[in-house]
Amino acid sequence: MEDIKDIPKIITDLNALHTISEVIQDDAQVKEWSTVIEDYLLANPRALGLAGVQVGIPKRIFGMRVPEQDSPNGVLIIVNPKIDDAYDYFVYPNDVCLSLPGVSAATRRPMYIRITYHDYSNFNDPKQRTSTFSGKLAVCISHEIDHLNGKLITDIAYKTSPIGRNDLCPCNSGKKYKKCCEK
Repeated sequence: MEDIKDIPKIITDLNALHTISEVIQDDAQVKEWSTVIEDYLLANPRALGLAGVQVGIPKRIFGMRVPEQDSPNGVLIIVNPKIDDAYDYFVYPNDVCLSLPGVSAATRRPMYIRITYHDYSNFNDPKQRTSTFSGKLAVCISHEIDHLNGKLITDIAYKTSPIGRNDLCPCNSGKKYKKCCEK
């Protein structure tokens, strides 16, 4: 196990997190980036997924915990994912994010998602794959791809009812919506 000082610090800066991640053209650094993501996930058993942008790598790469039979160490490294299909959307009531400690939001997530990606779980033999994931893994993939697209759970929070003009503004200014952000 890595020394705790070697585990990357999670980025919490909103400007950095809203960066749209770049497509990886050259795999020269993918092994290094994969190791950073994998080390974090292995050292933090409660973390299900981690996008590169969350550890200062604004590239289209993320890691996700999967059953051990799907990856030698239980971490799937996904590079340049493309969503082919997503369906059976539902409101996921308690979406949380490592970059937003203490924040949770209800988000709209797919129960099933099919993606095409490069699997770098075995760096010596990366493969292009198309796979369908369901349940918690589909939610995780949707969440991590949102990170790659510069979106946070607070940006896509599911609104259960519209904001009235006389309601308090959701920006927490203490003002009525009509006197604040509605303008």
